[in-house]
Amino acid sequence: MDRLKKGKYILGIRIKELRIRNFRSYKSADIDLSDNCVLIGANNVGKTTLLQAIQVAFVRGTRVGSDDIYINNGESLPKDRKAIIDLLIVPTDEQNNEVMEFEDKWFEHFGDLRSENPTDLGQFFAMRTVIAFDIVKGEYQVEKKALIEWPKTEEVESYSKYNRNRITDRVLQSIPIFYMDAKRDIASEMKDRYSYWGKLVKDVGLDEGEIEKIEGVLDEINDTIIERSSVLNHLTKYLSKISKTVNTKEESIKINPVSRKIRDLNRGIDITFKDQDSESFPISNHGMGTRSWITFLTLVAYIAWKNKQMKDEEIPYHPLILLEEPEAHLHPQAQRKIFNQINGIAGQKIVSTHSPMIVGQVDIDDIRHISKEEGMSKINYVDTTELDYEEIRKIRQEIFKTRGDLLFANAIILCEGETEEQALPVFFKEYFECETFEAGINVISVGGKGKYKPFLRIAKDFNINFYLLSDGEKETIKKVQKGYKKDIW
Repeated sequence: MDRLKKGKYILGIRIKELRIRNFRSYKSADIDLSDNCVLIGANNVGKTTLLQAIQVAFVRGTRVGSDDIYINNGESLPKDRKAIIDLLIVPTDEQNNEVMEFEDKWFEHFGDLRSENPTDLGQFFAMRTVIAFDIVKGEYQVEKKALIEWPKTEEVESYSKYNRNRITDRVLQSIPIFYMDAKRDIASEMKDRYSYWGKLVKDVGLDEGEIEKIEGVLDEINDTIIERSSVLNHLTKYLSKISKTVNTKEESIKINPVSRKIRDLNRGIDITFKDQDSESFPISNHGMGTRSWITFLTLVAYIAWKNKQMKDEEIPYHPLILLEEPEAHLHPQAQRKIFNQINGIAGQKIVSTHSPMIVGQVDIDDIRHISKEEGMSKINYVDTTELDYEEIRKIRQEIFKTRGDLLFANAIILCEGETEEQALPVFFKEYFECETFEAGINVISVGGKGKYKPFLRIAKDFNINFYLLSDGEKETIKKVQKGYKKDIW
């Protein structure tokens, strides 16, 4: 079939859906993924676990163990329980719309691993990662298989129709994982040759003639420094006495203040940064905000460099960028800026965040809220299918842009006016002997008895407990109850 004759030249792919069964805190969860997916929720609900599930699926050699298998509270882990991570990959066009067929280079790249369902998904590549206990080896092992079909969600664990062809490293390398956790620090990254900084600067890209010429200059610089430094000259003479110990005929010690080999230059590379009104200082002397941001920008530079290389070589390439709390150590305005930079990265992004500043910039359809019930992580969405433009606008304006902190609450108390909003925390502290925020509770004035709907919609869709405090008049109670039942439940 000639796919180009249809007038559709497809530019890429998308990881469309992720399904998790029995992995850490996820007993069973399905999550639709967009090009710029943002994960929100309180601490310890499963955001990082979701990112790591994707990493396990795509990165070979990831270590796994019994801690990666879901168990119920008080349960002993059955040896036959398996964790399953399924990923559905589909083609997209230049507007990032899902289409029916892969572009030629991806069509050939996936080869016989492709599947097709003409009436629904069209062409797709579905990959399963299974974590299971190997009785012979006495440890948990990871196995990757291609699915022939994309099963119904209730059939995931029982499905066993696999493609006979093996998922090769070549296939996985075309969808590389770029993971950056919240503990990033450029000062540490610059010392690690396996970091994104180390990978980027390990080869400065000079030809042999240039290298020989530069290394000759570096030798002369080293000799000049030693000759003019009485301290280094003195030290060289004493260190050279090692020749008497190891029986060498000539002096075997030479101090090199500057790296003599181009291949070693990356070890001595430093970054200096100058604010508008300050002196220039090495990056290690700056605060964690600057160091964290520089680490992130190093990742951006590395991805851009790899994208260029793959494009020049015409190799299929779809970076999958997993970012954990990119706002770490940054002030609110910087958080807004870094999210704009994230949007500029070429690739599919999945970002976990606790920042209302970032949430306020995100499209509602890109937000995935994660909560935990009885030890199980759950994925929540804003259901916009029954909302009109004005209702969506109110949610964005009244919650995402100005009340984003409530998205991370354990519960919310909704009241009509400012008086209640100010008084309730006082009563709460008097009765419970703690602040509302210490209990993870937000008290919110909605500005009138008829303005509860956006907040109730979010509370319902994001599985946040809520309480209504409204006037006690019969007409008000009747109106609130009617709107509540009609619009929300």
